[in-house]
Amino acid sequence: MRNRLRATEIVGKVYPLPHWIVADTLPAFYETEGATAIQMVAKLYNKVKELIESYNELTNDYIQFKNEVNDSLADMNDTINGAVEYMQTHLVETVTALFQQAIDDGTINVGLINNYDETDESLELTVGLIPDGNEVEF
Repeated sequence: MRNRLRATEIVGKVYPLPHWIVADTLPAFYETEGATAIQMVAKLYNKVKELIESYNELTNDYIQFKNEVNDSLADMNDTINGAVEYMQTHLVETVTALFQQAIDDGTINVGLINNYDETDESLELTVGLIPDGNEVEF
């Protein structure tokens, strides 16, 4: 019993092929001078079939790779959005903790500056950061 190749698929399109493409031996009426040409065409069709399968494999691999990249980017985006949302909802606590840590490790110093104005007898109190101990930043 001879195998028969009904059709091949190229990216969703079906193309019918002759039955002798996958035949190991040709029928008696092919034993002519043209039989060699027919065998060569059969080999060519088989090679084309292999190329089509390789192309379809490559296309599927590309689609899978694209989906993996999209999933990775979506995960990274979710992580960044989560961090931003956390910072927005916990902004006061975060700034307070960072500020306290900077004071504790000596990165910044806090100073209370009072300015007394003798003309109108007013007192102005200002809290400022003293980064190097000499200058006051407001």
